[in-house]
Amino acid sequence: MRIGLVAPCNRTSGLGLVSWDLFRNLPTDSVLAFVSQKGNEKWSQRQLPYPAVQMRKCNPTDLRRRCASYLDEFKPDVLLAVETWHSSQLVDEARAREVKLVLIPMHEVYRPGFTHADLFLCPNRFCYNKVRERDKVLWRLPIDARDLDYRQRTGRPRNFLHCHGYGYLNAKRQTAVVLSAFRTAQRPKIHLTIATQMSLAAYGLPAPDDTQVDVLPPQVRFADIYQNADVLVQPEAYAGYGRVPLEAMLQGVPVLTTAAPPMHELVTSPDLLIPYERTYWIEQRGGLNVTAYVVGQRDVIDAIQRIADRDIDELSAQARKLALKHIWTSAKRRQLLKLLKGLCQGKTS
Repeated sequence: MRIGLVAPCNRTSGLGLVSWDLFRNLPTDSVLAFVSQKGNEKWSQRQLPYPAVQMRKCNPTDLRRRCASYLDEFKPDVLLAVETWHSSQLVDEARAREVKLVLIPMHEVYRPGFTHADLFLCPNRFCYNKVRERDKVLWRLPIDARDLDYRQRTGRPRNFLHCHGYGYLNAKRQTAVVLSAFRTAQRPKIHLTIATQMSLAAYGLPAPDDTQVDVLPPQVRFADIYQNADVLVQPEAYAGYGRVPLEAMLQGVPVLTTAAPPMHELVTSPDLLIPYERTYWIEQRGGLNVTAYVVGQRDVIDAIQRIADRDIDELSAQARKLALKHIWTSAKRRQLLKLLKGLCQGKTS
């Protein structure tokens, strides 16, 4: 069975990191590298890029030709992608060659009838319930823990971390609420660090003007952003997968997050869940299709106060224990390969 991975070969994004984990843990035969804003890394000698720097500027005829060239040269039996195929031409050309399509959907961009696959590998229960197609399996997407070092956090937390733009489309209002809540809490002994892929100004957010808040430079390696953190404050508006909380938890960092799906599938302690005060629907043509959960400043302050006044030794150990249920193992690998082989052999169970 020849597995072709359709992916952004760049580990600066959450989608790229998830794809990298798949590449590292599966016997991937070839890679079709779709466009990445920051370019593509060379993951495989059997790798072919899409023919444009920006997909919207790509000539449809050229795109179809490149997709056909990839399929004819590397002859994959099954194509695997996360979230999207990025090209209807690829789907058409694969169908014409009877190549099986396996997609790991993200619920925030999934659209019934428009998201195509022979098999959907749903990364969490919430996504599984949202996908309406019959050919779906609940396969909890694992994370590769090899680059994430565990250190148990002890005593009362002093260093809080908030990530903006790492691995999901975080609504800037959530970051603004965290900033405002942190300042209003008036806890001079605690410190907030914001990790962002671009400057806060690029997101329309004001730069911090006090010594109690720092911003990590965008070039900081993703595995390093948790090193000095005691607690991650991450009240997601929505999340398809929740990679950032998992990265933190694997390194022993407790996570404060929204008491909403799918976040509460990863974080289970009531003390760490922040209630949302309202929801609203986001729908974009060809883009988001999701309920956003909005947390209030008072609830974020209460969560910060609650955890700042206790020792976090037990919460740190518990975070690691929960996250270890979501890592790549030989059993996880065998399970996925069995599903892919069954699909190629016409078994639908």
